[in-house]
Amino acid sequence: MGPEALEYDTEGTDLGNKYKEDKPLESYDEDNKLTIDYLLGLKTCTGKIGATGMCLGGHVAFRAAFDKRVGAVVTFFGTDIHSSTLGTTSNSQLHSLNRIPEIEAELLVIFGTKDPHVPPEGRDLIRSKLRQSNIEFSFLEVAGAQHAFVRDEFSKGRFDPAVTSIGLNMLLELFNRRLKLDLGPKGEAGKVENVC
Repeated sequence: MGPEALEYDTEGTDLGNKYKEDKPLESYDEDNKLTIDYLLGLKTCTGKIGATGMCLGGHVAFRAAFDKRVGAVVTFFGTDIHSSTLGTTSNSQLHSLNRIPEIEAELLVIFGTKDPHVPPEGRDLIRSKLRQSNIEFSFLEVAGAQHAFVRDEFSKGRFDPAVTSIGLNMLLELFNRRLKLDLGPKGEAGKVENVC
């Protein structure tokens, strides 16, 4: 395969899903590492790196958070995180759920409640694993939104411009706060007082 994008049709979708399953899991991390290395080598790079993606790309962005150089990640309806079914590997410890404790980036995880690829129990599992590891994250489940609600072209009736706008505005807030503004080092949370 060359660098050309696959067509968004039945043949291209089937081929993409085959590659997704057959690609070694470790190679996704290698792709992320090489991309981050390249970006940090640019004269225009501030050294602040973020990642975002949708569907498979949402999972790949999630895995980018395992790299300590990444400060913020937004994942839209990331598939295969909950099921540990991305790629091939003989080492179960490499799956995303098992690597969550490595994350130092702030995460924004977005799903629709009608996403058949990541059912409620899958979303609950991801959220609970993030919470158990004390990861700094926001988790948004939008009522009535489906999988791929961002995609307008050939969306199969799933495109939701209002939900897309909310997600993109949240992405901009996180990326501006963590990657653009210089707010100094992240402080300790300390004890939160229970006051009204």
